[in-house]
Amino acid sequence: MGKKGTNTLQEIYSQPNIWKQTLTEISNLQLEKPLSGNDSFQILVTGCGSTYYLSIWAARTLQEKLSVLARPLPASELLFSPHSWYSPNQSTQLIAISRSGTTSETVAAVTHFKNNSSIETCAVTCYSNSELALLADTLIAVPAAQEKSIAQTRSFTSMMLGISYYIEQEIKEGLPEQLTSHGSLLIDKNSNLIKDIANDNNFERFFFLGSGSKYGLACEAMLKMKEMSLSYSEAYHFLEFRHGPMSMVNNHSLVIGLIGKDNKDHELQVLKDMKKLGATTLAIGGEVGEEIPGWIDQYIPLTQNNLGLFGDVLYLPCLQILAFEKAISKGLDPDNPHNLSAVVILDL
Repeated sequence: MGKKGTNTLQEIYSQPNIWKQTLTEISNLQLEKPLSGNDSFQILVTGCGSTYYLSIWAARTLQEKLSVLARPLPASELLFSPHSWYSPNQSTQLIAISRSGTTSETVAAVTHFKNNSSIETCAVTCYSNSELALLADTLIAVPAAQEKSIAQTRSFTSMMLGISYYIEQEIKEGLPEQLTSHGSLLIDKNSNLIKDIANDNNFERFFFLGSGSKYGLACEAMLKMKEMSLSYSEAYHFLEFRHGPMSMVNNHSLVIGLIGKDNKDHELQVLKDMKKLGATTLAIGGEVGEEIPGWIDQYIPLTQNNLGLFGDVLYLPCLQILAFEKAISKGLDPDNPHNLSAVVILDL
């Protein structure tokens, strides 16, 4: 029998090279940029599971960068309760994300909209010949990121790059090489630290905090911890964590903050408060500053200079490794997570 988690580990560590290949491939796409600064235009971004969390990151980023109303929602909500979530009187674009391109709710939602409205659809997937890809008006495919594993890792970050390109509309010269270099260095420098944290049996509760678009990434990190290691994990907006959820914090808690640029002072203060409650704190980001505050137990800096939106993928690899190593420490096999399959197929 092979070593547990072989496929998952390989896919996590392959990300920097896959990013370079993906950026090279998508740079050839001719994409019409979404309307910006138009109050009568809205974008719906949808997916299921990991890709719903990717939708949260995408919608917040689209709205911030293009000044257009963008809303994330699970595909099931879009399918069963569409008018609870969007105005049918506004011009609308639907961005549907699915690793396989065959996820039942996502395909059914796009089919419904294609049959009942003139909404323009865009598919983001790893499979260019999938059902979803063939349904959509616009396709962003990242085939280099296809995976054998059930838990999404490199597919998630590579689809992030596809959406970033959709927003930025260009990939600057040298950027693929820069991103690959930063990603490889990040993993090389921090993998042992992450493994040590994962092997610490003191940690029984994991909390992932993020603001704005990074809340979607915090949710994805939370899901990876649940899927791979069956550990208690939750995700929250930074300041929202104080309003009840922090009651769960104790000296067996690891509180992980995805530090951003705009709200770092408030975000660091939350970590300081959690440290007072007995938690161990881990900060990830490029904005903490040269002097690391004493209430941060571990810090993983990110080098995002000149990477633009594409640099957001750097938040994920260490958190994926954390989930993987926690699973291994508990004797679990990340390649075969409990109760899960790679694609959810339903009779809708």
